[in-house]
Amino acid sequence: MSEIQEKHYGQIKSFIERNQWLFSEKLESGCKHIDIQNCKFNSCVKVYETGTVQVQGAESKLREALN
Repeated sequence: MSEIQEKHYGQIKSFIERNQWLFSEKLESGCKHIDIQNCKFNSCVKVYETGTVQVQGAESKLREALN
């Protein structure tokens, strides 16, 4: 994992933990994937080796907070 990917991933994970949202992590080819759940809302965040962060999921307060 690149240094920039590790830095961005750590920041995202810390934010999720501070908000006490449920989450699960998985490795995909070229990225680290985090699924997040808050009440009835679900989103996922992908952090790529280049440092790019992609937030996915339906429009919700959870996705808005992650962006």
